[in-house]
Amino acid sequence: MRMAMHTFRPRLTTTLARLFMPREVLVRTNGRIRYVTLSQRSQMAGAGLLLVLIGWLTIGSLGFAIQDRRLAGTEDALRLAEAAYRDLAAGMVARAQGNRAIAARSESDAATDRALAAFERRLAAELRASESAFAAAAERGAALAEEASGLRVRLLAAQRSQARMAQGAQTDAGRLAEMAERLAAAQADAAALGAQLDESRQALAAAVQQRDTLQASRAELSEQVTELEQRLSQVQSAHDSLVEQLAARARDELEEAEETVALTGLDVDSLLRQAARMPGQGGPFIPAEVARARGGLDDAEAERWERLRVVLRTLPLTAPLDSYQVTGKFGERMDPLNGEPAIHEGVDFIGPLRSPVLSTAPGRVVFAGRKGSYGRMVEIDHGLGIRTRYAHLRSIAVKVGDKVEFRQKIGIMGNSGRSTGTHVHYEVLVNGKPKDPINFLKAGGNVLKG
Repeated sequence: MRMAMHTFRPRLTTTLARLFMPREVLVRTNGRIRYVTLSQRSQMAGAGLLLVLIGWLTIGSLGFAIQDRRLAGTEDALRLAEAAYRDLAAGMVARAQGNRAIAARSESDAATDRALAAFERRLAAELRASESAFAAAAERGAALAEEASGLRVRLLAAQRSQARMAQGAQTDAGRLAEMAERLAAAQADAAALGAQLDESRQALAAAVQQRDTLQASRAELSEQVTELEQRLSQVQSAHDSLVEQLAARARDELEEAEETVALTGLDVDSLLRQAARMPGQGGPFIPAEVARARGGLDDAEAERWERLRVVLRTLPLTAPLDSYQVTGKFGERMDPLNGEPAIHEGVDFIGPLRSPVLSTAPGRVVFAGRKGSYGRMVEIDHGLGIRTRYAHLRSIAVKVGDKVEFRQKIGIMGNSGRSTGTHVHYEVLVNGKPKDPINFLKAGGNVLKG
């Protein structure tokens, strides 16, 4: 018999430990959350209480006494649960303070990671909500203790009236079943809250790591910015020096351009006033570095330079043949046909047989055909009152209204009209008055040389 009892007790203990494992649950009622811990002892006490209540229905006052002792054990368990709640709440408060310290340290770098600060504020709010939940759970534990005390009073009253005791026992059994359901629901809520807290901790760790990475990147970028600023300062200094050099070169070129126009014998200022009314269209004789140097000129110099570009583009500064010799000069001479003194209003050029005759400046054809002693002739208007004539041509390659470019073929050298041999009679007219083309060729030579 003793051996049987010796074997039965360990088995009973093991079975009870499996059936009444410690449980921690959250109870949510009317929007409030309360935290309840059911230890193994309290569960066993509740089960024993239920058994005792049933026993009381059959054995009377003896069962009441046993139930009273079970109830006292339940109160002790509730007090222990209360203490456990307070400890857990204190731990959560300390953890919240630690998280706030982390948030405070993160706020020192809020300028670089405002997103982290927002996340920390959200986490702090969640922690405050958890603290409220734990406080509510503690209050619920106190309420449960009071409820247990009331139950004890009712059980004592049941000793005086077995009928009233039976009715109270049934009511208490229903409440215990309801409490078990609430505890199960609270346990599920506690598991969800724990998972949420774990997720929050992981997110906080990731945010801290991201902040550290951003700080390292900022330091690296700061070094790169400093280096780029130094290089920019060096480039700016070199640019300023270059602009000064180009500006000096541009002013020299401006003077040379004015001298070139003056070599033609024309009034520079008069031409510039006319050029102010014409759009600039570029020109073949302006060096590229001079145009780039305009950034170093003041407004008046730049405007004068633009007008000079228009004038230089308009002036016929080259000969109408690629290869030539001058056989007849501008001015007074003996007429080659009758030997009498005469005025020659142009220059005669000879070259290889059937040489192409070229436009000496861009413009528009205003005459193309036969014209008395000129024979076959082309006349081009270049603007600014300047026109050129090409006479005694063998053939004409343009027509009236055609726009011609610089050095474009307009015909072939010939012997048409009043002529003693194959050549080109070339005239330059300014406002209808003939000018010596040689002066324009000299000016053109000055431009090419520059």
